[in-house]
Amino acid sequence: MKIKFIGVGSAFTTPDYYQPNILITARTGKKLLLDCGSDARFALAECNINGYNVHFPFTC
Repeated sequence: MKIKFIGVGSAFTTPDYYQPNILITARTGKKLLLDCGSDARFALAECNINGYNVHFPFTC
């Protein structure tokens, strides 16, 4: 399992930080995005991750 924080430190998007977004990748390659905010697509793009490859986006 791989855990990658692609956004931390801000309740709102700022020039320096994205909202909390946590990407978990299983050994099988399936991806789970936890606590994804409205800027998750930008955070994923900055990390060169295609949002269509995230299998289970989850927000609370």
